[in-house]
Amino acid sequence: VVLFGEPIPDRALAAAAAAASACSSMLVVGTSAAGASASMIPAHASMHGAAIIEVNPCETDLTPRADIVLSGHAEEVLPRLVAAVGAGG
Repeated sequence: VVLFGEPIPDRALAAAAAAASACSSMLVVGTSAAGASASMIPAHASMHGAAIIEVNPCETDLTPRADIVLSGHAEEVLPRLVAAVGAGG
C-alpha cells in the first residue's frame, strides 16, 4: 500500500511496470490517478494493449482513458463485479 503523496519504492515501480507490460487488463480501484508514478502504470498497461477498468466514486484523470468505468465505491462495486465474473458475465 502506498498512500497519497508517498513515492512508490523503485523496486516495486519496476515490478509494476513489468506486470503492466504483460497484462491483458488492469483493474484500477479507488485512486485519484493524480500521482505521477502511480498514474503512469495504467498508461503503460494501455500502451501495451491492456484494457483499463476503473472503479471510483468520482471522475479522475484516468476516466477519459479507461476502457470501462464502474462508478461507485469499491466496497459496493467490487462484490458485484466478482459476482458477475463468477456467474460468467
